[in-house]
Amino acid sequence: MGKKKAKAPSKPRTFASEDEFILFDDYERKKRFVPTPPAMANVMSKLISKRGYAEIQTTSNQRELWEKIAGSRMAAHSRPGKVRGTAWEIFVRNSVLLQEFSFVHSKLVKSLQQECPETKVKSLKFKVGPVE
Repeated sequence: MGKKKAKAPSKPRTFASEDEFILFDDYERKKRFVPTPPAMANVMSKLISKRGYAEIQTTSNQRELWEKIAGSRMAAHSRPGKVRGTAWEIFVRNSVLLQEFSFVHSKLVKSLQQECPETKVKSLKFKVGPVE
């Protein structure tokens, strides 16, 4: 086994005055590790997502995308909601329309993936709710 080198004993410091000793002692006690501040880009992206500013901007994009996928007739009676994981919430005016949307669910998912291939959405979750 390797032997550890013994540290050479440090020379005791000599101070010209008691004030100098007190200042040095304060300096030694207050030495602390100060972490580097986070990058401004990270701070801004967290702020934007926390306050929901990005969501406001994407809502209009979602509406346009939903209208392309569902068609104007179906989109008039529904509105897109939040994307939660891999499911996209779609609010529908009433339960009859909800049933109609469930019949064309797979067709809508396929057209969504064709229209927007970079999306992580794998399913649509229809709910009865306010459309306006």
